[in-house]
Amino acid sequence: MSDLRFQLLLGNERLVRLRTKLTLIAAVVYGFSLIAQWHAVWAGRAQSWQAIWLSSLIVVSNLVFYAVARSKVWDRFGDQVMTMTQMVVALVALAIAYRINPIMRGALLMIVPLILVFGAFTLSPQRCRRLGAISVALIGLSMVIGVLQDGIHFTPALEAENFLFAAVVFATISILSGQLAAMRIAQYRQKRELNQALNRLNDLASKDYLTGLPNRRHVQDWMAQEVARGRRTGLPLSLAILDLDHFKDVNDTLGHLVGDEVLRIFAQEARLVLRESDMLARWGGEEFLVVLPEMSALAARSTLERLRQHLSKDAVWATCPAGRVTFSAGFVVIWPPTDLEQALAAADVKLYEAKHNGRDQIVGDAGSGR
Repeated sequence: MSDLRFQLLLGNERLVRLRTKLTLIAAVVYGFSLIAQWHAVWAGRAQSWQAIWLSSLIVVSNLVFYAVARSKVWDRFGDQVMTMTQMVVALVALAIAYRINPIMRGALLMIVPLILVFGAFTLSPQRCRRLGAISVALIGLSMVIGVLQDGIHFTPALEAENFLFAAVVFATISILSGQLAAMRIAQYRQKRELNQALNRLNDLASKDYLTGLPNRRHVQDWMAQEVARGRRTGLPLSLAILDLDHFKDVNDTLGHLVGDEVLRIFAQEARLVLRESDMLARWGGEEFLVVLPEMSALAARSTLERLRQHLSKDAVWATCPAGRVTFSAGFVVIWPPTDLEQALAAADVKLYEAKHNGRDQIVGDAGSGR
């Protein structure tokens, strides 16, 4: 029940929950300011109509920002603009409170640095410095209005001292907040670059750089999971080892660049024939491994034959006609609990039979683990 209440209050999406929490935290700070303001009214040090206007501004602005934080409007303008707007409204409210509550103005000035520091976690360095300038301008304006309208509580000499102190402190804090924001942004970029580097390393560890297919190490781990799944479901798993016929002659006569292009063409065209659930991997050199989950021997042979016929088309080799090759394949069907290494060895034997019998053919076995 409590989780449901939190979802209703904060929202379901992670980013929405985060900015709603921050908005509610700001509302709590506003609440303490209102308590101080109304305490001054009850003590006879401030007028009630002024407190009503300030309270209305704070309550309405907080309700608006809460509603915006829960809606798509926030996303439309972005975190930087909306957070900056929130902070400027907070500074305006503090400037008004400073004017109408002279007894508490020292305490109110202490809240401004809190707002400026908060900007370091959300704003850009430029906006942090801009927010500092705005805070100095608003508090300075509030002091001038206080001197002009209420010289008893706002004496020029004292307000000049307060302004000088506030200007130095606010400017310093805004500069430091900008530096913290720059560090936060740099750390975020470093983290993103590190994640990208880790992703590239994972790709290098799991993919063949030439064809972009999974490599031997990756497909062995994947097959182990599929075999385990087959033991649970009782469904077959077909696997085939394919070898490009006379590929060595292509490298020797046409060069390795043409040989590399042949490997890429084979990988690309084979993916067009196979299902999305099938696995095609480079097994080593000119050998490829095809794993066909939940496929019987008859269906596996049909799939491999369809691939063989596809590669016999002229259009497949249009960009590299001199490198046109066929392939030989040996396949087996794994029925639980057949050992994976034994199945690979059996497929390799069938591949040897296909090559020994004249190549460009498929030899298969339904497996013995059924």
